Parts: sequence; structure tokens; C-alpha cells
Amino acid sequence: MKFLAQTAALGVTALLLSTGSAFAATTNGLTFAGGYTWLPEAEYKVFDDITDSGFDIIGAGNCTINADDPTQCDISFAGKRLEMAPKHAVTLRGSYTRQVFNSGIDWFFEGDAQYLSERFDDVDNLTIYNSYHQLNLRTGLTSENWEFLIFVENVTNNDTFRNGSVGGGAPDFVSLASIFGQTSFGGALLGDPAATGFVSHDFAVLPPKRQFGIRASLRY
Repeated sequence: MKFLAQTAALGVTALLLSTGSAFAATTNGLTFAGGYTWLPEAEYKVFDDITDSGFDIIGAGNCTINADDPTQCDISFAGKRLEMAPKHAVTLRGSYTRQVFNSGIDWFFEGDAQYLSERFDDVDNLTIYNSYHQLNLRTGLTSENWEFLIFVENVTNNDTFRNGSVGGGAPDFVSLASIFGQTSFGGALLGDPAATGFVSHDFAVLPPKRQFGIRASLRY
């Protein structure tokens, strides 16, 4: 499937080329389902901007001096991959249910798993979130009026960073260092200790650790 998305106000055009498949099967109390998405192409075809930001210029990897304002750069993010768009995404889910001695009570065991390949954090494609997987398992008893289960989430205790944000609210360590009398890191890069420091920062969110517990519910 080929999808072309365009936002005129921002001058942005993105190309999405994806293939997906899904399946489901049920037999003798066993249910299994899954899905797979392949996104080989998910890139900006047109993404132009005018800026004097050193970070944007580094992120774009190009700069053409603006004809109307020589203090500004015309930059392009064309060819950059869309943010948070993995090439591969897999979801799996399975369950097995069996009645307990014709009692009207069912015992069940079920699980689900997810896999995402690498994703870029932002349009500049400088920060990458590594691929990750998660497995969750549940088992218990259920009837028409109640359910009791034991669960384990993130069975393998995978602690790979999965998402986050760019800038916005993160500590400015260069400014903090200057406040406390330390040499400006940005100034050191410029060869001028008095120069203003360049600051760039990303936030990464720690995923939940392995969790296990008991759940009970009543239906009436």
C-alpha cells in the first residue's frame, strides 16, 4: 500500500509504503491471533524550513544561505525517516480455555507479545530507540459471574527505552554548570569560554519493570 500525505501549511510531504497481514484461528479451546506490519518506506519527500538554529542545521545535515536573509539557512529534511515509524511491528496473542469438570467454571491460560524494530525519536533521525519486545502472561478461573487470575507483565523484564521526547523541560546542564562557575561546555567547543553554550537534550521514558499480581472481578 502506498500513501502520500501532505500538509500544505507546513510544506511537508511524507511517503508511506507499508504491507500488513493478520490471522486468527480457534480450535478445541485454543485461540491464536497475530499481526505483522512491514514499513520499508516512511520518509519525508518534502520538508523545508528556514532557521538560524544550529541544532536544526545539524539535524537536517544541510544549509543553503537564505536569499532574503543571509543570517538564516534554508534547510531540508527530505529523505529523513518519519519519527516513531518502525520497519517491523509484530503482535501475537494466544489463549487456551478448558472447563473444570463440567462445573460451569473455565480454567484459562493466555498471553500476548509485541515486537517493534528500531524507531527514530525525531525528524532529524539522530536519536534511535532500539528494538524491543514484551511478553505478558495470565492464568486463572472464570465463570458467568466472576473471574480470578494471576498475571505477569513484561515477563522477560525488558528494560529497553521505548519512547520519550525531544527537549522541552529537560535540565539545561550547560547553563547549570555556568551558574555554578564551571567552564561553558559550548564555549569550549567554540574555543571561547565566554561563549553561550549549545544545549540539546532528549528525554527517554523508563519502561515498567516486570510486574506480577492477582486480579479478581464480579459480574452482575
